[in-house]
Amino acid sequence: MIAGTVPVMNSRIDLNQLSEDQLRHLVAQMLVTLCEKDIALNETSATLNEKDAALHARDETIRQYRIRNEHLTHEIALLKRHTFGKRSESGGGLQYRLLDELVDEDIVAVETELELLAQVHSETPPRKRAPKR
Repeated sequence: MIAGTVPVMNSRIDLNQLSEDQLRHLVAQMLVTLCEKDIALNETSATLNEKDAALHARDETIRQYRIRNEHLTHEIALLKRHTFGKRSESGGGLQYRLLDELVDEDIVAVETELELLAQVHSETPPRKRAPKR
């Protein structure tokens, strides 16, 4: 080994065989490597945090669109029911029966009145008009 040089990191090193300068150089090299890995890890972490925030924002947007879609679907169903559904003004069976009874009473009253008018009209002879000359 050349004095002041450090063997390659991947190979196994016997630290007892290294001089003080070589040990200092090895420690400095390891610190630089750790700092580089820490910087890369921080960059990766920052990138992951950005992606996580973007995914969270997208999920929130999707949730809002789903809520809006459900709201509009409900509103369309209500409008269809209002437009094409059974009208609330239409009466039930009981109301129709009451109406039928009233109509029957009115028909009987009109028939009796017509009979009375026919009797009065038949009892009085028609008047002859006097000639104008």
